[in-house]
Amino acid sequence: MFEKLKYKIAEKSVEKSCRKLADPETDFNKFFTKSNKILMIIPTLQEDADKIDEVYQFLVEKKKSIKLLRIASVKISMLNTTEIINLKEHDYNWLNLPKREFLDQFRSELFDITIDLETKENLISGYLTKQSNSNYKVGFKKEKSDLYYNFQISNSSINSEISYRNLLNSLLMF
Repeated sequence: MFEKLKYKIAEKSVEKSCRKLADPETDFNKFFTKSNKILMIIPTLQEDADKIDEVYQFLVEKKKSIKLLRIASVKISMLNTTEIINLKEHDYNWLNLPKREFLDQFRSELFDITIDLETKENLISGYLTKQSNSNYKVGFKKEKSDLYYNFQISNSSINSEISYRNLLNSLLMF
């Protein structure tokens, strides 16, 4: 009961915070081609995290500088090749949201694009996408995705691998 109440309070707090953050006017013409530094938010489910290698390899082939953000303790194969920001248990406040200290450090890094690879509704990944210091915030269509992303990709509820292919095809257009 108390956990549900905490989640509702956190949800309202995130909504209020995200509505205050206005995305700058962005020109999506060649936004991917012109970008260099990309933040990828790793999915929280291991089965989805296992399927992101294709996205990662695509970005490497396009000569993008990649940093990963891991908000759950999922295993990822590109551990030794990429910088990783780990959101650890001590980085959360009593509402299970990232603490101000973490957010301040997180916001100090500049990215051209933030890509949230979470295919299911996730308050933390959406919130961190919105809080990221990038003009282009890419994520999959979900119930509250308008709040977090300024570029949304069609989502396959059946298979996250299909969703990731949709993402790559969409990025290729830009």
